[in-house]
Amino acid sequence: AGNAPYVDHISLMPGTTDLKEKNIKIEYDIMPIDFGNCHFEESDIFVILYNLFDNAIEACENIYTREKWIYLSLRLINNMFMLCIQNSYEIEPKYENGELLTIKTDKHFHGIGMKSVKKIVEKYEGQLEYDNKQNIFEVSITLFWRSKNCKLRHNTDKI
Repeated sequence: AGNAPYVDHISLMPGTTDLKEKNIKIEYDIMPIDFGNCHFEESDIFVILYNLFDNAIEACENIYTREKWIYLSLRLINNMFMLCIQNSYEIEPKYENGELLTIKTDKHFHGIGMKSVKKIVEKYEGQLEYDNKQNIFEVSITLFWRSKNCKLRHNTDKI
């Protein structure tokens, strides 16, 4: 199994097929990870990757005077799954009450992607951090790795 499905998911995401035409460079540093015995649902990892890539692509599309790039790192170290995505930007990110605000013109979908990511990170009792400096935006996610037979502390089943 390894990490191949996740790389395939990235290449199939809307917007990623025409990155060359948009002059957006993309780099990966993906450690071979066997997700087969992990409690993470594949769809959750996809939702995280999709939304973070969508945001990174959008930030790069709004760059007119500097290099456009996206960098993705996936690692498993000491039972911690770490995902980091960085991208260049020109429009300064805006925050309200510690939450990242969207730059999307269609405010109907304002912030739904990051809210979905945050909800998934909370589901797995992980950590979500974002930072920006020197025209580099970074999102870091740490999820604690458990085998499939391990239950999460916060049971969402109805009683």
